Amino acid sequence: MSRKPTCFFVIFVGLSLSINALAQQLDRANAKEMLDKLGHASATAEFVLTTDQDQRLHALSKDLLDTLAIQSESPCLLNGRDPRVHSHEFVVCNGLFPPGLNPQQPAVDLKLGKTFPWHILSLNFPDEASDNPQEQEVTYTWEYEFSGLPPQVQEILKGTPHPGRSLFRFDGGAWHWVAYQ
Repeated sequence: MSRKPTCFFVIFVGLSLSINALAQQLDRANAKEMLDKLGHASATAEFVLTTDQDQRLHALSKDLLDTLAIQSESPCLLNGRDPRVHSHEFVVCNGLFPPGLNPQQPAVDLKLGKTFPWHILSLNFPDEASDNPQEQEVTYTWEYEFSGLPPQVQEILKGTPHPGRSLFRFDGGAWHWVAYQ
């Protein structure tokens, strides 16, 4: 081989490997899009409220409360072994727990007539490279989307953003969400 074709071959192989390596990087937009799709697919109608949130909710006018289409409310506890659960005074809380609840503190299990998806607020990639270049773990914060409700109701239900962590895998030429971590 002469010198020119060899140089072009080396440049071509180098560019091919660089483009392939770039295509294999999971980017923020792609990860956020996949997670937001999961948020829409796993919309929920069941929430756990603190007793303070429940009191603030029931202090609203009937018209505002009707926007939630409340199906049921039950006093609940995080700890299923609590004697108050066994005596049927409380049920076990289902759904995501608000921050700051402890296992003995009562809460309210709220089932609504509509579902609400969640969406990503911020996304972070680890500083260190993964041992497996075909897998990427991503941490993020997320919250439920209550934008279809009146602002007063949104304010009560919104709460604080929740932390999340997911594993993505490069397979078949594309990145795919694999599991919550």
